[in-house]
Amino acid sequence: QVSGPQPLLKKFKDSSQIIAFDMTDKTAGFYDLDVSLSKIDVPKGIKVIGIKPNTIHVEIIEKQKADK
Repeated sequence: QVSGPQPLLKKFKDSSQIIAFDMTDKTAGFYDLDVSLSKIDVPKGIKVIGIKPNTIHVEIIEKQKADK
């Protein structure tokens, strides 16, 4: 959830939002990633007041090597 002036909120709502997680040190398996307010980048004048869901469930699958 976000709050702020209507024109800014409309502009923000119409744009794409991307959250990136560094998973380079992770091996195959299941992970629960916390989405904290600090990971959300919003324009000046908009405030993040809540995140739902605040956890993302991820599965990393080991890449299979091709047979030669």
